[in-house]
Amino acid sequence: MTLILPRPRYQRTPIGRTADPTGVLNTNLQLLQRTAYTPGDIEFVTVSYQAVGTDGLVLASATGGALTVTLPAVGANAGQALTVKKIDSSAHAVTIGGTVDGAANPTLASQYQSMTVMSDGTNWWKIAAV
Repeated sequence: MTLILPRPRYQRTPIGRTADPTGVLNTNLQLLQRTAYTPGDIEFVTVSYQAVGTDGLVLASATGGALTVTLPAVGANAGQALTVKKIDSSAHAVTIGGTVDGAANPTLASQYQSMTVMSDGTNWWKIAAV
């Protein structure tokens, strides 16, 4: 099953211009206006998986054994973010296949541990980890 979740993107709209009423006023007196959504699929996996550019979240259960979530091609996914989360309590690791922050194949060893990475078109960068 694939679910699609919206990811908000914002643009700055100076006061005095028409803006979406769902915007938020920031300290620079500019309105942050929600303008578009980029969907990210949610994948639930129990075996090794090759992530694709449309994935936003991969929930990995390694109860049957260690598995690898391989990152999509970095060059074709500039600006794309992907979160991989280990959801089971087993001793089996979930490996993120690829190079992140210059380190090869980081692993998630504990239940609910996660890592969010983003491509700049040349490298995958860790932008959050729990």
